[in-house]
Amino acid sequence: MIGDRIGYITIVFNCFQQVKRLTEQWWHMGKRSTLHILALIIVATIIALKCAPQRLAGGSEIGNPSQKSIVGSVVYAGTATAVAGADVRLRSKLFIMDTTTAGLNTSPLQGKNTITDTRGRFVLDSIDTGAYCIEIADGKSSGALIQCTVSSNDAPVKTLPDASVKPVTSIQGIIAAAELPLSGAVYVQVYGLDRIAKVSSPTGRFTIKDVPEGSFTLRFTCSSPDFSVKEISDVAVESGVVKDIGNVNLFAYEQWAFSRKITLNTSASGAAVSATVTRFPVLIRLNNSVIDFSGTAPGGADVRFTKADSTPLPFEIARWDPVAELAEAWVNVDTVHGNDSAQYIVMYYGNVSATTASKSSATFDTGGGFAAVWHLDGTCMDASGNGHDGTNYGALDTTGIIGLSKKFSGKDSIKIEGLLGTPATVTLSAWAQLDSVPQGLGAEILSIGDAVLIRMDYFLDSMGTMGSMHQNGTMFNNVSSGRYLKQVGWHLVTFSVDPARHTQNLYIDGTNVCSGTDMNASINYSGMGQNTSI
Repeated sequence: MIGDRIGYITIVFNCFQQVKRLTEQWWHMGKRSTLHILALIIVATIIALKCAPQRLAGGSEIGNPSQKSIVGSVVYAGTATAVAGADVRLRSKLFIMDTTTAGLNTSPLQGKNTITDTRGRFVLDSIDTGAYCIEIADGKSSGALIQCTVSSNDAPVKTLPDASVKPVTSIQGIIAAAELPLSGAVYVQVYGLDRIAKVSSPTGRFTIKDVPEGSFTLRFTCSSPDFSVKEISDVAVESGVVKDIGNVNLFAYEQWAFSRKITLNTSASGAAVSATVTRFPVLIRLNNSVIDFSGTAPGGADVRFTKADSTPLPFEIARWDPVAELAEAWVNVDTVHGNDSAQYIVMYYGNVSATTASKSSATFDTGGGFAAVWHLDGTCMDASGNGHDGTNYGALDTTGIIGLSKKFSGKDSIKIEGLLGTPATVTLSAWAQLDSVPQGLGAEILSIGDAVLIRMDYFLDSMGTMGSMHQNGTMFNNVSSGRYLKQVGWHLVTFSVDPARHTQNLYIDGTNVCSGTDMNASINYSGMGQNTSI
């Protein structure tokens, strides 16, 4: 860089000498008119501009001594015509174009922009060591890609071989609609180029435009946190020929050693569910006959669940006990088909480098209708991510039907501040095992402000296990089963209220045991409790 500066001073001095000689000649010739002086200034300026060195990009010429300069030139392919005024962009080979919508993390970027001069030359100053892509675009549908590496052993000025620009083209492909994530947009990036394309959500098609000839790596990413990044390398692009990479499988699990199909049998021989259900968290129980715990990562971090076409499904690992060789996981299946014995999902495991994808808030998400979920697995945290965490007043940890649970003596409780927004339409659901019950009172399981609740084994009027909602004053609308569940193990009790349909339904272990219809029935929260209680 010092040599460049000395050369610049010498050139300026020579230019000064030329201007000085011209001035003396014109003065002695008596050419002192304003017009002549103006002409002299113009000539002197032209000489100075011709003599000045061209520095098209970069920082200080004296800066970091470990930095280098890159010099190159470009012509049109098959000719000696220089490509003047072309955009020149230098990017790290690991650079990926960012978008705030996608929320991507980009690699550290060393980037420079410049343009070619009238002879097709360009200079990029102050370049750190590393691997780079240099893209040249003439603005007329032609371009070139130069890949180079700058090392500490290079001379201060690295001169590249001449490059030829050729017609650019595009890269296109398609992602099957069934493979598109349930939420979030999918983007396609190109390493080393300022390119990003958004995948069409209805069709799955994408097009990356104005790509120069070369070999590229594509990166598929999504704003959804449940999406795993996929890359396709060695995409060879030929000048002027559209590159169609065909169908792209975003969710292949080549790095997982094992997989197992899990059938969701809703026919009469299985769960006997006739209706199709959407966005339903299915409980998957695992033991040593289903999975080899010794071949999994700690905590089940490598476990994944997908649809049959490899689309990932949100899931939460509720328990992972490799010593007892027992585990449970909730898997949110987008569609569970009714009366179907063939539908299945796939579980993958056996990838020691994988990090956990278990996420409760994605499994019990608000979009699926969940306001709050409490596993009571040692904590009282809200698994839905909505922040309705509970405070424990005396309940003890014990073994439950799904991992750990809480045990209540009749005076213990868990309080959740507020009423979850006093919803008009409510579904309450709880796994419960009843050991004993105060005479005549029944055991209250879950209550939203005493306005809508589930109670087990209520003796009054032989109501038994029931659902109840407050209407006004001391009036309650009760849906009772007449069934008593004390000392007969664990049961799933569910109570739903739907004022829009004027219906209330009580389920025990998935079976509708009682329904009620009241055209005027709706939950009245006025004058009742202020908090939710378990």
